[in-house]
Amino acid sequence: MWIKAKNLPNPRSSSYDTIVEARMNPFILAKLHFFMSVSSFPPFLTKYQTDAPMIPFLGRDLEDLIRTSVDVSPVKLVKLDVTDQKLWVSPKQVDIGIGATTALKVM
Repeated sequence: MWIKAKNLPNPRSSSYDTIVEARMNPFILAKLHFFMSVSSFPPFLTKYQTDAPMIPFLGRDLEDLIRTSVDVSPVKLVKLDVTDQKLWVSPKQVDIGIGATTALKVM
């Protein structure tokens, strides 16, 4: 980087530190591709990118998000036992997106 080559002064900002740390992370490309695949839920993500108090709306919005992903009634959703391992998905079955998968294979 230019700053490390002494061509520019270190800006001493958290943004710069974040970029430096990201460049040292070997998984950064896979992480960025994963984020791009998750960002297919833009209304949900956009709504919560604020400093406003949004927690009161989180429950309802998560319910809507789950309902659009799987066909389940509100009663079944409330009675869902998240500790039941039979309902869990194996990590091998989780779709992290084609970009992240490709980035990991290249590594």
